[in-house]
Amino acid sequence: MAADEPTLSGSAASDGGFAPPRAEIRSFAISDCAFILSEDPDLAQMLSPKDRLAATEAFRAPVIDLCEGDWEPPELDPRTTYGLLVLDGLLGRRTRVGRGLVSELLGSGDIVRPWETACPWSFVPARVEWFVSEPTRLAVLDGYITRLMGTRPELVVAFSNRLLAQSRSAQYLLAVCSLRRVDDRLLATLWHLASKWGRVTPHGVKVPFRLKHELLAQIVGATRQAVTSALQGLRRRGELSSDDRGRYILRGNPSDWQKASEARRRDRAQSAESERNSASPTAL
Repeated sequence: MAADEPTLSGSAASDGGFAPPRAEIRSFAISDCAFILSEDPDLAQMLSPKDRLAATEAFRAPVIDLCEGDWEPPELDPRTTYGLLVLDGLLGRRTRVGRGLVSELLGSGDIVRPWETACPWSFVPARVEWFVSEPTRLAVLDGYITRLMGTRPELVVAFSNRLLAQSRSAQYLLAVCSLRRVDDRLLATLWHLASKWGRVTPHGVKVPFRLKHELLAQIVGATRQAVTSALQGLRRRGELSSDDRGRYILRGNPSDWQKASEARRRDRAQSAESERNSASPTAL
């Protein structure tokens, strides 16, 4: 067996029933390896304790480290490679259709298959660009991992559920983009990102990434100028702040988002009414 292949002790193999597939040559440069079920234990939660222990030892995958900037995905066998699992960091996928574009963020727990053609069934072609927003670690779910995964239905379901969750997350953000106000879109989007990767602090829920206004504009379907203006309004109303590294902190209760949105609309209507009244000529 190759030096970078995981091994199982005899006891682990008998307890968990995992038998590593035959060794294969991994033909791309890797910095290290990761025990992916140790770093992402939710993937193994449907296994029994014994099977979970054996699987954690067996699921050792090569890791690719990415620096910020544009990214060209490695060439991997699409027939046997399940995908790339994001261990930490922030990866982005930008899709262009004509002059329109939208960006999607992918972070810890997401699985990507960057070699897949964007919407190959569509008559109107799309172009996909990949970028790294923050230093990122990717675990390569190569043929070895794919075959090992196939030995347990619980793991097949768990990994497939990740892909389904990403599809539903994209659908959610598509619904958010249909909101009329940019500040409503931004607040709903930031709460959605916080629900996936946020951290609770004494000051609120922190989105642990620095998101540029241009990137947020591509996510919510607005101009950068509109996003900047909307963020200023959210700050004035105390619904949003930032730490010293520019990472957003959400305040309040996300369950009150709809009420807050309605309150913002009433405030805007009252402000507009006041402006109209002040602009009207004074009656003699």
